[in-house]
Amino acid sequence: MNWKRNLIAVAVAVVVVGGAVNGRAEEEVYVGANFENTDEFRQPLAEHGHWVWMQPHGWVWYPSYVDHGWRPYTSGHWVWSDYGWYWVSDEPWGWATYHYGRWVADPYYGWVWVPGTEWGPSWVAWRESTEYIGWAPLPPRCVMGVGGRFAFEESWIQPDWYVFVGYGHFCSPISHRTVIINKTIVYKTVNITKINHADTVIINQGPGVDRVRKVSADKVRVVNFAEQAKAHGGKLDRVVPPQIQAFREGRHYDAPHRGKPEVATRMETPVTPKSTEKVGEKHEKNANTENRTRQQESYDRIREKIEQSQNRKQDREKATPRMETPVAPRTNEKTVEKRENTAPRVVPRQNFESPAQPVIRERYVPPTNDRQVEKQQRTQQYQRDVQERYRASQERSQSRQSQPSGDSSGKEDKHGKSRGNSSGN
Repeated sequence: MNWKRNLIAVAVAVVVVGGAVNGRAEEEVYVGANFENTDEFRQPLAEHGHWVWMQPHGWVWYPSYVDHGWRPYTSGHWVWSDYGWYWVSDEPWGWATYHYGRWVADPYYGWVWVPGTEWGPSWVAWRESTEYIGWAPLPPRCVMGVGGRFAFEESWIQPDWYVFVGYGHFCSPISHRTVIINKTIVYKTVNITKINHADTVIINQGPGVDRVRKVSADKVRVVNFAEQAKAHGGKLDRVVPPQIQAFREGRHYDAPHRGKPEVATRMETPVTPKSTEKVGEKHEKNANTENRTRQQESYDRIREKIEQSQNRKQDREKATPRMETPVAPRTNEKTVEKRENTAPRVVPRQNFESPAQPVIRERYVPPTNDRQVEKQQRTQQYQRDVQERYRASQERSQSRQSQPSGDSSGKEDKHGKSRGNSSGN
């Protein structure tokens, strides 16, 4: 009966101030105990979701029956305490996943919960502006380091992890239909995350409570753990969650009935019933549907282009009548001459009488146009002239050699003078 005494003495005593809220039953708000390991979460959460092994986190958990596009910290409301903003969840497994461990967005399973052993009022990062307040689940990298310093970097959280509400609706009931998911707002806000230790208890400050009171449309619910600790001898009892206590005692935990929260006045459309599909199956089904839709759109575009091309071709055929008799191709005189001049020409090899006579062979170059033909003809003419001059020179030389070498008295020199015998008479 020890668990009943602790539950009555502490958990029932620290009830949200103000009684029932919006027709809901009173919910327990307490400072949970820390654990040595995370194995005690396995059985209590098994009936609400599935455990899968994921590197590098190990065993992680994801809920079974959630709406499409669901994300953590979007079904419940915020309560102010002396340890910061406390998230009171409307989900039956929120006692563990929002006060222990961290969350990770997986591309296949969606949001998965990584178990942790240290309790906190909420494990979220905060951003604010003059109009909005936003929060996002902390990843596993955010841990309490040496000396009570909390490790946190803004780059560790993706911009689309944040959800926002107006400053005046921060303490109103939160659902996935009332939050705003917009990356543009992220860049217009500033980071105000501040998490630290106080008496071995995590404190998550977040936005200032005084400003929230001024602009909030609903009354800010406040719970003071310090005053309740004084009523119990000045010592703050760390409560073991009743789900864990029931698991330790080997019995089934019967969750208390909670009234359905009223829909806010700005929500005109009713809430859709929860799907019975698993998160992983839903992601896979949605991905397949998107791929089929994208492929069908691609086929439709290709078919439309083919039809447009055929229609344009038919229009051109109708506009241009076909000619019955074929038209002979036009001929050009220059083209005919080129074709005739390009016929191959064979230059015969020249045989000369004298072996000392140089042999000049003409290199055959097929003419391609009129200029080349003329150039080739000039070259051939020049070669024939050279050969004629050489032949004439050889003939003169031979005629001189055939003359007798007698008296040279009758010969004249180059100046026209007779070259007679130079001896005197």
